[in-house]
Amino acid sequence: MNIEECKQISILDVANRLGISFKQVYDKAVYWIYSGVKGQYEY
Repeated sequence: MNIEECKQISILDVANRLGISFKQVYDKAVYWIYSGVKGQYEY
């Protein structure tokens, strides 16, 4: 494996991890917004 291949794999790996953490944050944000909206309509 040469250096270019290593770089590509590490970039993909980082992008993958960022994607996972972004999805977790996104899911939490959607849940937070949804429960906030739901809470407003209950009053």
